[in-house]
Amino acid sequence: MVDGVHSEQVAARYLMRRGWRVLERNWKGGGGELDLVVARRRTLAIVEVKSRSDRDRLTEPVSWAQLARLHRAAEAYVTQRSRDGDWDSFRLDLVTVHRRGWRTVVRHVPNGLATPELLR
Repeated sequence: MVDGVHSEQVAARYLMRRGWRVLERNWKGGGGELDLVVARRRTLAIVEVKSRSDRDRLTEPVSWAQLARLHRAAEAYVTQRSRDGDWDSFRLDLVTVHRRGWRTVVRHVPNGLATPELLR
């Protein structure tokens, strides 16, 4: 079984090993919560961490209601924190974490939750 808190820790370590700096964990605002906010060079990424005990369920989409809350929270974060960083690009990424036998498998999908409304 993979729980949400453990998955967020695993995802944060995975991203840090790849050069991302964790700016926030479980940031609340705009009516939602952001699992991770990370930055690398001049790119800011809002990261939704999705964990499942069953690999097949990783393909279950994030609901439109969840996506709307995530977008509102991301917009609130960027609005409140825009003066804290000088970012050229902004992404809404997905990180999935699941167990395969005794191994924990992590997959990072850049722009995995982007929609046309977010990219306007």
